[in-house]
Amino acid sequence: MNSPEIEKLLKEHSDIKELESEYNSYIDKLKAEQSLIKQVMEEVNSWKAGNAQETFMGELEDYHYEYTMKIVSLEEVHRKIGRAEKNIRNLLNSELNKGPRF
Repeated sequence: MNSPEIEKLLKEHSDIKELESEYNSYIDKLKAEQSLIKQVMEEVNSWKAGNAQETFMGELEDYHYEYTMKIVSLEEVHRKIGRAEKNIRNLLNSELNKGPRF
């Protein structure tokens, strides 16, 4: 067995798990903020004013769409993190299986 290689892979795996935890925390914050923005949009939608309401709602809808796209992009990053973690686990298992067979 190649101990330095295994140690390197274990460190990479640990780093990925830490990154994933930070990522999940960030996503939770974004979703909470998105929910708050949606509440504001619903409140503004109840206004009875004319053009000001329409302009404001249009801007909020654009912002909401862009915000949603950011979350979608981050979710793709999350999938990539998962694939990287799986690849490291596979490499680690391969390293652990090397060596003499009894």
